[in-house]
Amino acid sequence: MRTLARYTLLMTTVWLAGTGRAQAQQAVVAPGGMSIEALVAMALERAPMIEAARRRIEVAEGQRAQASLRPNPVVAADRREQFGGADSQTAFSLTVPLDLFRKDARVAVADHDVRRADALAALERVNRAAAVRVRATQVLAAARQLDVVRQVAQAARTRLDMLTARVEAGAAMPLERDLADVEWRRTETETMGWQGEVDAAMAALKAVVGWPIQEPLQLAASLEEAIAALPAPPTSAPAGAVAIRPDVQAAEAVAARADAQQHLARREGRLDLGVTGGYMWRVLGRDRMHEVMVGVMVDLPWRNRQQGAIASAIAEGLMARAEVSDARLQAEADMASAMARDVAATAVVQRYRAGLVELAARNLEVVREMWTLGRGTLFDVIEEERRYLDLQAAYTAALQALSEARADVLRAWGVQS
Repeated sequence: MRTLARYTLLMTTVWLAGTGRAQAQQAVVAPGGMSIEALVAMALERAPMIEAARRRIEVAEGQRAQASLRPNPVVAADRREQFGGADSQTAFSLTVPLDLFRKDARVAVADHDVRRADALAALERVNRAAAVRVRATQVLAAARQLDVVRQVAQAARTRLDMLTARVEAGAAMPLERDLADVEWRRTETETMGWQGEVDAAMAALKAVVGWPIQEPLQLAASLEEAIAALPAPPTSAPAGAVAIRPDVQAAEAVAARADAQQHLARREGRLDLGVTGGYMWRVLGRDRMHEVMVGVMVDLPWRNRQQGAIASAIAEGLMARAEVSDARLQAEADMASAMARDVAATAVVQRYRAGLVELAARNLEVVREMWTLGRGTLFDVIEEERRYLDLQAAYTAALQALSEARADVLRAWGVQS
């Protein structure tokens, strides 16, 4: 009875000390923390690559505005004087290119560039949202496993303190204490490793969100709570889901641009006109003469009818349409793969939740109690703790796989937030 009471006192003391150490470290999950979807919304606002995508759209819109402008008129001036005489000539002319058949075709090409920039920006937002969800899941998974290992390490420390007291009292062999010491050191080392995983995952999450690295960041829900809040995946591919994916839309914009570029090349291979007007006066001795000129400049498509540009645009169009077909196939495969992973990950997590984790925890508790009562060996406790850690690590990996699979489903369906 004295031994059991002393063991209970040591368990309480070490548990309080462990609690104090845990509270001294900043918790990853806190009531006032950020939800994963709030981090997604923040990343879509402040991430540098999202800003770059916005600027890419502005670049395309500027090029479209430029394409809608016609060529500037050309003004020329000419002054001539006679050497050693009084004769002179002064002329001014204005040439206005008509830019026939070309403006609408240029604007059409630029329109497809804007469309592609929009699609690429949407693709960046979808990928960024998925990256935030995956990085947040990695943080929560590492934090969960850290908590599990820390609890086992605290129990190992309690056991070591109890055996140390028993050895000093002559009630236990030093070998048993040394075995407990080795196991405590091993679990403490594993705790340090998982703490490093948490810190590394948090740094990666801050980077993908655009959160300052030095500022603390806490999440609002644990891994289990975050998974419980996940949206249900679609039961099947919705009609038109492939067509609205940003990557497919970007590929289609490239194909449409190639067709528009071919049309522009054909237009540029036609004749073009320019209207010229001029005014000239001459001084011949005492006489002054005034002249007005009106003319037309014709750009004749004789040798250069844009044959090479047309052939290149045709080939580019064929290539782009093949890439559209490939993008559609890849999108369909991507959506099917994401759904398959989600279904499998859900089944695995349900198997763990169907009493497996609770049974492992009860088994560990029973083995520890049996050892406390002298009905088991320390090796039994150590072996059961390691089996429990392996099971918890596998369960954490299954939870992480489910959360990442659901994030992949959202990405495959083009969901941004």
